[in-house]
Amino acid sequence: MALHPYELHMAQKMIIDTDTASDDAVALVLALTDARVDVLAVTVVSGNVPLSMGVQNALYTLEQCGSTVPVLAGADRPLVREHVFAHDVHGADGMGDIGLPLTGRTPWTASSSSRAPTRARSPW
Repeated sequence: MALHPYELHMAQKMIIDTDTASDDAVALVLALTDARVDVLAVTVVSGNVPLSMGVQNALYTLEQCGSTVPVLAGADRPLVREHVFAHDVHGADGMGDIGLPLTGRTPWTASSSSRAPTRARSPW
C-alpha cells in the first residue's frame, strides 16, 4: 500500500507504555526502526515481569536499537487486583532466559536531562 505524501514527511508520534518482556521488546524494535514512527518516550509498568526488570528490558532493547528515547518507570503493581507475573511464558528475566546483560542501566527521572517532556507537548 502506497503512503500518502503527507505520511512520508510526518512520522506518527508515540509514547509507548509497556510491561517489557520479550513480546514488548519485539514491538519496541519494530516501532524504533520504522521511519513512520517517532517514539517520544517509553513508559514501563509492572506486568509480565516486576517493574525493575521491565525497565531494564526496555533500556536494553532501546540500547540495541541505538535509541536514546527516555524510559520512565511507572506503576510497580496493578491498581485493582493481585499481581501475577508471566515468568512461565517469558522466562525468569522476561526475555527468554538467554543470558542477556539486563542490569545496570538507568531510566529517565525528573532530574535527568531529556527532551521527552517538551517533545511530547510539541505539535511537531
